Amino acid sequence: MIDSDNIHNFINTQMTNKLNYTLTPIRPLAVEATNGGKMTWGHACKGFMWRMQRVKFSTDVSVAELNNCDMVLGL
Repeated sequence: MIDSDNIHNFINTQMTNKLNYTLTPIRPLAVEATNGGKMTWGHACKGFMWRMQRVKFSTDVSVAELNNCDMVLGL
């Protein structure tokens, strides 16, 4: 999912486990989701790499419990 109102990138905790990525502890950060729910996360995947439409990307992504998607890309 691409969220143009979001400034952070997130990956679902289940995906990091499935892909066996190393999690890096970060200072815990709390945010309010667009549905009013609150989320807190304290880990990131540094230099996470993925491919979309044959283009490779790499960035740091925060690890969060996401519902209904594997990754959220912010702008």
